[in-house]
Amino acid sequence: MNSNAHQEKTGRMPDAPNPPPDAAGTALSRIAWIPIPLFLAAMVWGRYSGFHGYFEPPHLLPILNFTFQTAISLFIALLAARRYLVNRSLSLLLMGCGMVIFGSVSLISSVAVGLREVNMGVTIHNIGMALAGLCHFMAAAAGLIHGRPRPRTSEVLLLNAYFSAAAVLFLLTFAAHEGIIPTFFTQSAGPTLLRQTVLGMGVALFALAGAMLLVAHRRAGVAFLYWYGLSLGLIATGLFGVLIIHQVGSALGWLGRAAQYLGGVYMVIALAAAYRDTRSWLIPLENLLERTEAALLESEERFHALFNSMTEGFALHEIVTDAAGRPVDYRFLDINPAFERLTGLRREDVVDRLKSDVLPEDDPEWIALYGDVALRGVPLHMEKRSAALESWYEIYSYRPSPRRFAVIFMDITARKNVEQALRQTLEAMEQRVRERTAELEHRANQLARLASELTLAEHRERQRLAMVLHDHLQQLLAGANYRLQILGRSCDGNQAAMAEQVAEVIDEAIKVSRSLTVELAPPILHEAGLAAGIQWLARWMGEKHGLTVDLTVDPALSEMTEDEREDVRILLFQSAREALFNVVKHARVKSARMDLRGRLEDGTIYLVVADEGVGFDHVAQGHFPGPPGLADAGADGGSGAMADGFGLFTIAERLSLMGGRFLIDTAPGKGVRLEMIAPLGNGRARTEEAEAAAPPAAGDGNGNGSDGPPSGSHRIRVLLVDDHTLMRQGLGALLEIEEDMEVVAEASDGIEAVDQARQWVPDVILMDFSMPRMDGVAATRAIRKEMPDIRIVGLSMYEEAERAEAMMAAGANAYVAKSGPSDQLLSAIRAGRAGTGGGSVLKWSVKETAF
Repeated sequence: MNSNAHQEKTGRMPDAPNPPPDAAGTALSRIAWIPIPLFLAAMVWGRYSGFHGYFEPPHLLPILNFTFQTAISLFIALLAARRYLVNRSLSLLLMGCGMVIFGSVSLISSVAVGLREVNMGVTIHNIGMALAGLCHFMAAAAGLIHGRPRPRTSEVLLLNAYFSAAAVLFLLTFAAHEGIIPTFFTQSAGPTLLRQTVLGMGVALFALAGAMLLVAHRRAGVAFLYWYGLSLGLIATGLFGVLIIHQVGSALGWLGRAAQYLGGVYMVIALAAAYRDTRSWLIPLENLLERTEAALLESEERFHALFNSMTEGFALHEIVTDAAGRPVDYRFLDINPAFERLTGLRREDVVDRLKSDVLPEDDPEWIALYGDVALRGVPLHMEKRSAALESWYEIYSYRPSPRRFAVIFMDITARKNVEQALRQTLEAMEQRVRERTAELEHRANQLARLASELTLAEHRERQRLAMVLHDHLQQLLAGANYRLQILGRSCDGNQAAMAEQVAEVIDEAIKVSRSLTVELAPPILHEAGLAAGIQWLARWMGEKHGLTVDLTVDPALSEMTEDEREDVRILLFQSAREALFNVVKHARVKSARMDLRGRLEDGTIYLVVADEGVGFDHVAQGHFPGPPGLADAGADGGSGAMADGFGLFTIAERLSLMGGRFLIDTAPGKGVRLEMIAPLGNGRARTEEAEAAAPPAAGDGNGNGSDGPPSGSHRIRVLLVDDHTLMRQGLGALLEIEEDMEVVAEASDGIEAVDQARQWVPDVILMDFSMPRMDGVAATRAIRKEMPDIRIVGLSMYEEAERAEAMMAAGANAYVAKSGPSDQLLSAIRAGRAGTGGGSVLKWSVKETAF
């Protein structure tokens, strides 16, 4: 059924979609009222600013009035008539009459003004506008108070009303033309009191009618009422501008006309809004009171339906305060059925009673929380347990009016119980995780200790074997060599030649033993730290295997020897040696690069070994999972480039257990780059300086002991310092056959050497490098500081530049290998004898030592 048929059958407007409270709720509608105050402000400013001007073309005003007022008004009158024939609403009848008068007088008055009949045009316009305003005011009032249709003789009444309006306009025009009506306006002189009274009534009536329609819009939410009410307000504003002019055609008059024209535009927008809402050209002006009451009744019904059917509890309260305005209680004003169901409290036991009476056992904090809502308007959202109801509630609270607050809540006890059970489960799981983590950490620590102990055990076994070779076999060979040299001096001919041959065999045996000792456990690694050990390794690889190693060592590491962990030092050294062996065996190059650096800020040591050799595919060979390139080592290293010896797997696993990492970057034809990262750690404290360990010096402090022999002896007085008795005996036998030398004392370690030097003040001290308690470097430094005139000759089974440099830096005059020819040792003892005082220091370089 279409809308027209519905109208004919029921006499009522068809049901339209329910618009929102502001049906014109667009950005334009929210600012549509602004032109009214702007026009008023401009009119007041123009009235008192003294601005004058005149512009009144004879044909412009009729065209504008017809376009923006007459045509639109007559069209609205036609729609109102059609609508009136359907529902016989008095509001529509009066509105149609008002539009007939408004549109007609606008055109007639503009023609009169164009013919220079100013008073006639003003008289017709002002009286017509007052009549049109009266019709609109009565239409708005009838819509608000009238609820019944007119009798069925609607067609006759409509014709009579519109004919009457036309007759009034005719009589008004005739009276104005014939001068029957007193003068309303004199050009340049201004309006008369009669004119101001009539036009003022028109302004007031249009303004009141517009205000009434805007009020009806706020209640009924009909967009047509909003825009039509604003249009009447703009017409009233325009008429106000006409009211205060003194000359027709002035700028102020045109400003008033512009406001009326904009009112015509708003009428068009009102018709469009009505069509949008009803899908027909209907004017929803009739029975506004019924529409408002119906809207309110529908809203109330919806509210009660929602209030009674909502699953959340709802309660309306009023806060109770003391004399100081502090909240002390609150009263229940209303509750919904869900409140009763969720709390177990009945309506008759709650409404109009205080909280202290209903829930006396509940936490007083509820009153303070709700007091902020009711008194300060601060919304509240919380989850809280009611002790009296023994339940948890999620609560939303807001202030609907001063000193009142509404509460919407849900029972979340079940959820809280689940959360509590979940929390307990999580805590139990976290406890198990902590226990398992602690167990894993304990296992990891055990593995780390085992890895460290394994590394140390392996190396200590190497050291033990090296010590057996050094402390026993090499010393025996060296002692035998010294005795054989003594024997060779006392023999002649074939016996001397045979003794020399045996000595050469012993020398070769010493060299082989020394080389094996160094390969098993390089002493420099323990005596001077990792940096010195890596430097020795680089030289040794060149001497032993012809591999040139481009080495870069962080200078700071040389001063951090005491902070190095022994297991880390040994592991990095062994890993570097294995990596260089790999270069020699597999890389097919004769050079490699090695970089050792430390980072004090995070306590780590970085060792990089790289070559530009053939490389290998570590993924295909099962070394590492994942894509090629830089990757953490973590797979079996039992095959491939480093399958022998220590192996990638061993390096990676031990570094990981010690808190480090092992990275590899390699690909076929692109070389290999190994990066080993290990913790710096806290090493054991090294032996203190000799001067700190040695007892106070005896004697006069000038290097002359009180118990020693006189310093004027013509023979070189020698102190033998070595921890091997056989070596001391061999050296003593060698020196005793020299006429210019004598052994005045012997010592088995550095501390005894310092004591014997103080007591005997010898000319020369033969100082062994490696000894228990205090090594030869510390003893040399202590003796040189206290007795600078004593010459010190360093001795060692090892031919190492680092040892020679360490002894020379401590103050030794020379450094001689025990396995070297005895002539070199004797020359080192005799050197500097011709110096004044018999104590000049002989400057020996590393290359001048007996290697």
